[in-house]
Amino acid sequence: DWLEFFRSPDKNMFLRQDDGLAGFYPMNAERAASAEEPDPKEYFQILHGTDIPTPMRPATQCMFDLLATLSGDFLSILDFRLPSAAGVAAMFQDTSRAVLRVAHYPPTSTKRDFAAPHTDIDLITLLPPSSAPGLCVLGRDGIWREVAPTRGEVLVLAGDLLTEVTAGAILG
Repeated sequence: DWLEFFRSPDKNMFLRQDDGLAGFYPMNAERAASAEEPDPKEYFQILHGTDIPTPMRPATQCMFDLLATLSGDFLSILDFRLPSAAGVAAMFQDTSRAVLRVAHYPPTSTKRDFAAPHTDIDLITLLPPSSAPGLCVLGRDGIWREVAPTRGEVLVLAGDLLTEVTAGAILG
């Protein structure tokens, strides 16, 4: 499973290549735009056609395909129901632009936040259930709330690009 992958030195055989976005990213490889320090996480980023480690390949490919389809369906509904979103579904017709990121936040002995507060840059982010608690979302009232989708649920977060293409009708 993915936890075993992240614990194994074999993960380094899948390091992201300089000319691409897919593959394994080691600890501290990413920093939120507003943060001074990198996020204490490692992750494996999957795009269409990515070489996924063998033990996780069937389930991960299935999850990738399902989330890509759900993304397209969700954007089609927005396109139909929200005049300011007209054309947004066309931006995702080619699912080869879909990205699945399997993130691992190793246990830490400090009380530092896992990731700095941030917005996502894409159209939408879909979050299936996590293996650990900790995800918080900032409400319009300015209060941070822990969210945890359960089995069979997917949390949909609006991204900066969706805010832009809907002229602010949907806030990320």
